[in-house]
Amino acid sequence: MLFRSGDADHGIVIGAGTRKRLGSYNTPPELARPTALRTLRPLRRSPSIPRILDAAAGGGALLTAAVDALATSKDHRRDLGRFGLFGIERDPVAAVLLRWAILEHCELRPEDWRHLETNLRTGDALTGRPLFRERDAVDSHPPATGQPNDRLQWDLAFPDPHKDGGF
Repeated sequence: MLFRSGDADHGIVIGAGTRKRLGSYNTPPELARPTALRTLRPLRRSPSIPRILDAAAGGGALLTAAVDALATSKDHRRDLGRFGLFGIERDPVAAVLLRWAILEHCELRPEDWRHLETNLRTGDALTGRPLFRERDAVDSHPPATGQPNDRLQWDLAFPDPHKDGGF
């Protein structure tokens, strides 16, 4: 399978056997686009940047479809990419590819990478377990130690949405 963001191929081949073994399934654009349009249509009129969380973000099909459904201008697209998209992906390689896909899709600048590192995280959203020791962009987030209570702390991983009441 080719990794895709929007209509662009990134040329990274991930075998079906590997994806199945990891429990990784991609959302086809044919499903992501209508789902995002139908779900997010009421938010198009909102004057603020909505916060959208994909707890199993993968390659970003749903997040990029959300941008397409909501963006009303190039600046709005960039603001969504910097401040409105949040995701967790358990595969560390996929998490990095997700950041690149959002960077490209939202036409962000290289200096926006820090927003992507903060908002698009590696971990398991269901168990809360961080699966990879990646250098954390949020200094207050504790590093993975492998201890039983070493969980992804949502309030520390996503401080801005948390202080405003969540997603």
